Order: sequence, then C-alpha cells, then structure tokens
Amino acid sequence: MKKLLILIISSSAVLVTGCSWMPRPYTIDVPQGNIVDQDKLNQVKPGMSQRQVTFLLGTPLIEDPFHQQRWDYYYSLKKGGKLEERERVTMFFKDGKLARLEGTLRPEPGAAQKSADKPEAKAVEVNPAPKPEKKGFFTRILEKIGIGK
Repeated sequence: MKKLLILIISSSAVLVTGCSWMPRPYTIDVPQGNIVDQDKLNQVKPGMSQRQVTFLLGTPLIEDPFHQQRWDYYYSLKKGGKLEERERVTMFFKDGKLARLEGTLRPEPGAAQKSADKPEAKAVEVNPAPKPEKKGFFTRILEKIGIGK
C-alpha cells in the first residue's frame, strides 16, 4: 500500500512538473489598427477639413455614429501574445474642421516650420540602358558555326 502511494505521488509530481518545460506553440506578431506616421501627423494642423486629415492619415479606425465629430486612430502590436506597443490619436472636429487632438501621439512642436524649411525634392529623369537583343537557340548555333550574322 505504501509503495502504491509513493508511486502515485511521484508520478503525479512528474506529470505536473513535466508540463512546465514543454515548448509553447509559436505565436505570430499581430499589428492591429492604423499605423500613424509621425511625419504625416506633424502636417496635421487645426482648421484642416476632414477630407484633408483623411488624405494625410487615412480613414480612422473608429468613426462613432453617435459622435460624428470624433475620430479615433488606434494602433496596437502584440508580439508573442504580449502587448508591446499601443498608440492612440483622437481628433475632434467642429463644423467639419479639426478643432483639437488628444492621445499618446502628438505633432512635434515646430514640425510645421521644419517641413517648410526643407528644400523640395526635384524629380530626376532616369533613362534605362537599352536591353540587349535576345537571340534564339538556332541563331546562336548558326553564329557559332559562322553562318549567321
């Protein structure tokens, strides 16, 4: 009886501790929401229309039908099942114009001045080199023999 009890206790201990070292299944990185680029956010200014904001940042993740003057841009990233990153920008409009911003992401102060000081990129025309003519199998054989061109 004593041996049976020791066997049960030792086997249950092995089963309980045995699961802790087992490898976990691979979990993928899960990005969700709108990725808001800081350069684009720096271009957003109060007084912009909803259409202009949509052009810069894309459509908002949440457009509440009960609060049509509020747009929410939300982004989260889960790596290995754990929340790594969370960003939020909430925009409030009044009469179709941007009134204010709230959230974890904000336009950098003086960013509008920096973008105005940047010289504009000039378009450069690039002409690719002409591709050599591809020759067929028989043409190459005839040229090696000396009959072709």
